[in-house]
Amino acid sequence: MELGRYIPTHMQASKMMIIFLIFLFLSGCTEPKASKTLPPSHNDSQEEHDQGKTGTADWVVPINVPEGEFFKVFGWLGDSDILYASNLASGSNLYSYSLETGVSKLILSSKAPIVTAAVNPDLSRILVHTSPSSFEAIVTVYDLGGNELVSQSFPSAELHAEWNMYDENVALIVAFNEDWTYNSFRMDTNDHIVEEIELPDPFAKWVGKESIAYLKWNQDAPALFAPLEIMESGGEITASMDEQIYHIETYKDLIVAVSRDAQDETKALYTFFSQQLKALGTFTVPHLTRFSDWLVPYQDYSLAAGRFMVFEPVRSGEADAYTEGFTLASYEIGGSREVLIEGLDNQPIVASPNGRVILYGYRYERIIDPESKNIINLIEEFDSN
Repeated sequence: MELGRYIPTHMQASKMMIIFLIFLFLSGCTEPKASKTLPPSHNDSQEEHDQGKTGTADWVVPINVPEGEFFKVFGWLGDSDILYASNLASGSNLYSYSLETGVSKLILSSKAPIVTAAVNPDLSRILVHTSPSSFEAIVTVYDLGGNELVSQSFPSAELHAEWNMYDENVALIVAFNEDWTYNSFRMDTNDHIVEEIELPDPFAKWVGKESIAYLKWNQDAPALFAPLEIMESGGEITASMDEQIYHIETYKDLIVAVSRDAQDETKALYTFFSQQLKALGTFTVPHLTRFSDWLVPYQDYSLAAGRFMVFEPVRSGEADAYTEGFTLASYEIGGSREVLIEGLDNQPIVASPNGRVILYGYRYERIIDPESKNIINLIEEFDSN
């Protein structure tokens, strides 16, 4: 495999991804009034049950960690169930947590510290990255019962892994060396196969079962912009766009490209594309400059809600001097904008599977409820009460 070389400027911009932006709409149910002399109808009881399932007022927080110290939440296991880890004196525990019952269930214990974990698209498997030493990463995939399915050690100074949204059994793994050269791998958890593959860019994104999207950066000289390309597993370029793009994110059936607005260079232009690079809609927001590029605020997309959400600065300017906070807004693809909540910090977000609430924070230690405008603290040290 030919090793690719990474340009640090692009690394910094790409790391602002994250990954992974979404509109969340918490719809409440209205309970019909019933006569006091009559028992509740079946419909009344069902609406009360549904309201209990979707509301957040009765959620049991903060989390009471059974053993060790809370490390971070990694994502959703269901509409009201999350995945989190605790750090022990030696190693880590990985738990599921029910927000409705307040019960933590141990999934697995690891002798090596857990760096990160990710749940696959159908919520049936967990990819766990542990680090027994500074230059070794171990990626292990488990089912929800904690049974190991496949495991592989990778020599690396840093590692990035993400599930294929179009094949819940496949993950892409990129292992970086100290000099930012990299090796990339395809892990198939069904066939228990890990194979080395060649990627044109270390931050390529899945856009199909066997296809990726990436920015074709100039490897000979630093650049601020790059064209967008779609490549099949055999190396065939199936679509390309020679636009001035500096960041992309991909979600199921959606590509989001961020570029500088040609009409107003103080703004960022967000463009929604299909997997075939057909434009589906655009919008502009103020953007913040950094030393050699632009800040890319955190974002997510909810397929269930059909909304893209992103943190927006209230004005353009320099990122280092900006103190006015961010507005979390959501966009219908090719349609309307809605403000979810104002005055927040720009921190990672990920929506629940039903798109109604949002994990928020560098450790996903809070939940945003757009319906009530409340922010729920998941751990006691962040509880303001």
